[in-house]
Parts: sequence; structure tokens; C-alpha cells
Amino acid sequence: MTSNPQGATRSNIVASVTLVLGGLIGGTLLSGLMLYILTLTHFPAFGNSNFIRSLTTFAQVVFVLLTVASMLWAQQGRLALQRGEKLSYWRTHFGPGIVGSVLVSGLVTVSLALPLAATKLYLHGITGDQAFRAQYLTRLTDTALLQDMAYADLPPFYPAGWFWLGGRFANMLGLAGWEAFKPWSIISMAAVAAFVTACWALITRPDKGIALGTVTALFATTYGSPEPYAGIVAMVMPLVFVLAWQALNPIGELRHQGWGATILTMVVLGLSATTYTLFTAIPAVAVVLTGIGVTIYRAVQRGKARARKSVEYDSNIFPQAQVLTRRYMLQPLLRTLVIGVGSLLIAFIAWAPYLLGSIGRPRSGSGLASHYLPADGATFLLPMFKTDATGLLCLIGLIWLIVTLRRSRIAQAFLIGIVSMYLWTLASMSAVVLGSTLLGFRVALPLTLTFALAGICGIIDGTHRIITLLIRNVVVKPSTTTKQVNALAEKPLVVSGDETVLSGADDADATGPMVQIEDDFTTLPRPFTCLEPRTRRSYTGKEQPLHVRRTARTTVSVVGTIAVLIGIGFAQDIPMSLSDEIQMAYIDTDGDGQRADRFPAGIPSYYPQVHDIIMKDAVERYGSDVKESEIVVLTTEEPLLAYYPFRAFQAISPHYANPLGLYNERNVLIEKWALSTSPEDLLRQLDASPFAAPTAFVFRREGDNLSLLMSEDVYPNQPNVHDYQLSFSAALFDSKCFAVHEVGPLTVITRLCDSASEA
Repeated sequence: MTSNPQGATRSNIVASVTLVLGGLIGGTLLSGLMLYILTLTHFPAFGNSNFIRSLTTFAQVVFVLLTVASMLWAQQGRLALQRGEKLSYWRTHFGPGIVGSVLVSGLVTVSLALPLAATKLYLHGITGDQAFRAQYLTRLTDTALLQDMAYADLPPFYPAGWFWLGGRFANMLGLAGWEAFKPWSIISMAAVAAFVTACWALITRPDKGIALGTVTALFATTYGSPEPYAGIVAMVMPLVFVLAWQALNPIGELRHQGWGATILTMVVLGLSATTYTLFTAIPAVAVVLTGIGVTIYRAVQRGKARARKSVEYDSNIFPQAQVLTRRYMLQPLLRTLVIGVGSLLIAFIAWAPYLLGSIGRPRSGSGLASHYLPADGATFLLPMFKTDATGLLCLIGLIWLIVTLRRSRIAQAFLIGIVSMYLWTLASMSAVVLGSTLLGFRVALPLTLTFALAGICGIIDGTHRIITLLIRNVVVKPSTTTKQVNALAEKPLVVSGDETVLSGADDADATGPMVQIEDDFTTLPRPFTCLEPRTRRSYTGKEQPLHVRRTARTTVSVVGTIAVLIGIGFAQDIPMSLSDEIQMAYIDTDGDGQRADRFPAGIPSYYPQVHDIIMKDAVERYGSDVKESEIVVLTTEEPLLAYYPFRAFQAISPHYANPLGLYNERNVLIEKWALSTSPEDLLRQLDASPFAAPTAFVFRREGDNLSLLMSEDVYPNQPNVHDYQLSFSAALFDSKCFAVHEVGPLTVITRLCDSASEA
């Protein structure tokens, strides 16, 4: 390290920023390169052969082992610092940190990309909720303006951040929105996993940070990848808890510490609000409660100190020079305000069109996304009691949180986040009496992830404790050299009184109290974001007695080997955990009209013909410059609206429909159209529509009737959506104002005239 403190600080800041950016960029590029290579392959479908699974497992094992190697590299740098070697953060943090981050992104990529290598669709295909997500990405691929995924002339209600970036990704590669959905999902998951790993490497230490990042990636891939934009926000939530705790209750001199964490918390919360608002609300609640709680605590301490005209407190938490000042007391509220205002301004980038567009406009009173209460949302989430590796890791995390709460700032931050998530869950359960929920079941992923990360910290600390117990009676006098101790260390050493003797001697007291080896903790140079300035001194260093080193290395080897094998087992189970979602990606028909498993394609195979017919008739009516986004289609063919950027007269689902679109009123209007008495009557009603009327219709034919599959909100029932058939008489379109085309089981109808009088 340089002897110039200011130079050291600048070097650490540069190295820290480079590490984070290098991990993010490197992880993105590696993931993109791997996906490109997979496009050149011709693998069999995942469900038809074990070929892809075998290759996936091989790649996962390789990346897990390489990630472990990067941890060992980081550990060697830490040991070198403990030995007094002068190393810069470019060697201790940047090297292993950036390599570990990139490798974690590779682990995410192979876990998702290889099982999906033979299909163009992402997890869950184009079925259910994935249909509206693909539709949203298709819309924002067609335009860079923030527009609703379905309705014409409406700003978006669903957060557009991830989808807008995905649209630019699709434009850059010249892909259709639906086709970009898979690579963009995988790349964004991998990139954020690399970013989170780099951040953990900075605020803890590189070897521990890589372990935390790896577990984050594995859990997010297993439980959050079907909804990728939610998964990436869930990955950063535990990190936000830690940053917010450092921002509102920093260590060290308060005048200089915590503002970096404040800005990072503000930026992350703001960006997450543009991506997945629910997972932003929970840490926002944690920030507010923490800010208020710390302020009250400081006010009490200040009052006591002023009353007794003396200062008696923990100087590590309340510096003497500042504890009596009002500025010190109010600082948490000030930083809470900065975080809140700053994050809202960032979020306003995505939310401004909707908030401004909703002024003075009616909204739907039902069909909200919060009208959903599955079984998981009606039970208290206790992941530590699962009978698998996840449950064991979460249980270890719970124990670690309780044991280390008073001394570990990370444990304190995690516990604040966990309490906030449990409060959110309870509030969601109680909100049912008000006719809605807070979607408390969604908390399962970040809650489980936070407990799991605490479990990793518990394993690391627990390993040290085990070593301490195994060598509980070993101590070396300060005057004893390592060479002298090792000469006597053929047998274990114990303490008897003030003398160091061999175990087995008559005066050895093997049942005496534990004696902690000196220098159990050591202070390391750290970058400006570090929240753990002290680290446990390694028992495997050369300055330790031979017996201590042997015991420590054996213990670390045993625990480490078990942990690595559990990690490999968890990773290789990811394809099986997602087997249904992977299978749907091969069963569903893609936008090219093909099924990836080579079986006969379904009805979506007719969509290219449907598209061509609609566009041909639109060109004849409006001219050659007509765009798909200018055509409003009435249909319930979900994949059609996901594959092509047509405007939809009615959204795919009531719970994801824009409240400004008035879903129920549109349903009533469609039902009224179905009761029309003649083509002229139908045309008059279409012209009188308060919404942009459809210029094309796509039905399923059933004899002389043309049917749509309609949906309505029936919350609090579960399922919360009721589907019903609505039929139009084919005679309603028997007019020169309509062109009727039969395409397989579909009937495509386009409007040719501008008004009912032309009929």
C-alpha cells in the first residue's frame, strides 16, 4: 500500500469502481458470448434427451470449481496482508473480485442457456404471464417511447425499465421482441449477478463476497428466473439492506462516513422502482423504519447525556465529539429524506408518463394485480424448515443472525430486512379485509435469499468457531517464537498455568477454559465502501503453531469440500427445479411457427399468415406506410399479441391491464357488440366506441359462430380469474365493409370501410 493516505484513498476508490464496472461489463460480455456460441449449435430438445442436461451439469461443475479457485486466490491475498506484505487493492480485491464476478455470471448463463439452447423461447414459453411479458417487450422493441403494452394511446402502468432496455437490446441485434426475450432475460440475470458479487466483494472481503454472490446467483436462478426482472431486483435486496444500514447508522466518524452508501442506496432503490416496484417498496419501508428508529435512539442517548452532563456510551457507535449535537441526532432522518427524494426522482423517469396521464382520468376499480391470494400468500413464510439444502442453509442463517446480532453489522442489516419482509407479509394478510392484498407471497424469494446469505456468513464464522474449539487449549506466549513452538508441536499443545506444555503431560489441564489465540482479529486496509473493517486472523498462516495450522487446514478442508459439493448439487438441480418451465419453452409454438421439440406446431403456427392478411388489408385501406402499431386488434390469441406489435383492444389479463384502460368497461362493450342485430348495427357501435375501435378481429370458429375467450376478475376466489366464452354470429360480418379470411381454425376479419354509412 502507498504511504500517502490521500493517494491510497484515491487508489482504493478507482479500484473499487473498476471492480464493480469490470464485473458488470465482463459478466455481460461473457454471457452474451456464450449465448452467441449456443446459437451455432444444434442440440436435441431438453425433454427428449439427457444430452443437454449432461452438458449443463459439466459446465456448472466447471464454473463452480473455477469460482472456488477465485475464492482461494482472494484468500491468499488476504493472508498476505495479514503477514504484513504491502499489497494494493488492485491485487487483493480487483483481480480475484472481477474474475469471481465474471465466473458467477457464467454460472447463471450455463444454468439457463444450455437447457434452453434448442429453443428460441424462454422459460414457460409463451403461456400465462409470460405472454404479457413478451408482449410488453415486443411493444417497447417497436418503439422507444414509454407506451402501454396493449392499449393504444395510453402510458404504461407496469414498470418499464427492464423492458425498455430489452427493447434497445433487441434493436441493437435486429431481433423481434419475442425473440430477444430469452437472451435478454439470461444476460440481465447474469450481469446483475456479477454486479452483486463485485459489490459483496467490496463491502465484506473478496473471498467471502464471491461466496455470497455465488449463493445469490444460484437462488435467484432457481426461484426467480421465470420472472427475470423480478429476479434481478431480488438479488440486490439484501445488498440494499446492508447499504442502507451503513448509510443511516455508519461506523467511524459520522461526518465522513455513510454518504457513499447513501448515494448507492438511493440509486439502487430508484432503478429497482423502474423495474419491479413491489421489491422496491419493502426495502423502502425498511429504510424509513430504520431512519426513524435510529433517530429516536440517538435522541434518547442525547437526552441522557445532556441530563447527566457526561457521556457514557459505546464510542464505536456514538463518537464523543458529536453525540450531543442536534445534527448527529437528526442525521438519519436527513439521509432517509435524501434516499427517498433521490430514488423517487429516478423512479419518476419511468412513472412520469402514467402519473401525469392519469390526472383527471377514470381508473378501473377491479382487476388489479394485487387481487391475487394464492395459498403461499395466506401462510407465514418459514424457509428454514424446508427439508432440503435450502432449509438447512436458512436455519444456519437464522442461528447466525441471533448469535452475532450484537457484533455484526451485516447481521443487523439482514435482520432489519427480514423483519420488514415479515411485516409486509402480515400487512398483506390483513389487507384482505380491505378487498386487496400486498402480494405477500412474492416476498418468498428475497426472504429466502437473505436467510441463505446469512447462512453462508454462519458457515464461514462457524468454521472459525469449530477451529477455535478444536484448539481451545492451545496458546503461545508472546515471547515464544514459531520455530520454538513447532519444535515441540509433534503432539498437541495445552496450557497449564503460565507454562506451555505437551498434551499428555501430568500437569496438563486439558479441561481448562478456552484460551483465544492472540490477534484473533486483524484490521485490514479497506476500500471506502467496506462495512467490515476487521477480519479474523487465519489459523493457517505461518505465524501459527504447526498443530494449529494442521487442525485449521483439516477443518477448513472438510467444511469447504462439503460446501462445494452442496453447491454443485444445488446447481445441477436447477434444470430439474425448472423442468416444467423448460418443457413449456419446447412445447409452445414460437413466433416463427415452429415447436422446438420438433412435434407438430399448434395454432400459433398460423399466426404468420394471420399477420400477413391483416397487414395486406391495412395497406389496401390506409396505404403502404401503415405500421403494425397503428392497427387495433380484437382477439384473445395471446401469443399473436406477443409476437407482433399490434395494439390490443382488450388486454390479455385483467390483473396486468392498465387501470386507465378500463378493462371491465371494455368487456361490457365487447359483449354488447356480440349482441348486435346486423352488420350495420355493429359498425355503428364500433364507431361510437369511447376507445380506439378495432380494425381487425381474430376469432376461433365454432360452426356459424366466432368465439373469444373472455376473462373477468373474481377475487377473492382462487383462481382469481374466471374465463368464459363469448360468441359473435358470423352473419354480423357479412358486409362489404368486412373482409373475412379463414386461416386454419382461425377466422381473420379486417374492416375495410371508414363509417357505417358505407355499408
